Amino acid sequence: MSVPVAHVAAWSAALDEIEAGLSADATTPLTWSVPVDLGPLPAELTQRAERLVASIDAVHAEIAASAAVLLEELDTLGSTAGTGSGPSTVRRRVHAADEPPPPRLVDHDA
Repeated sequence: MSVPVAHVAAWSAALDEIEAGLSADATTPLTWSVPVDLGPLPAELTQRAERLVASIDAVHAEIAASAAVLLEELDTLGSTAGTGSGPSTVRRRVHAADEPPPPRLVDHDA
């Protein structure tokens, strides 16, 4: 069974958006959302999608490495701050390098 050309084109456009986000300036936040009407990934785009997932994983690894360095620096600041005047105000959130932090849900209606 062949995949309609329009379906492949829609998936290609979605993958183009992800690639553009990955190659954007590091200070530009990524705002891509999964389109709900794409359906399954066409087999001919599997390798391209796998390369994008590998690129995203590499970005996550860089972020985790940077976070580890920052946590180390915060630990150093925490051990030198507040010399005898109570607990340090430096706070630390620890996450395993291969696990994203849990989602923070905010009820904007509350």
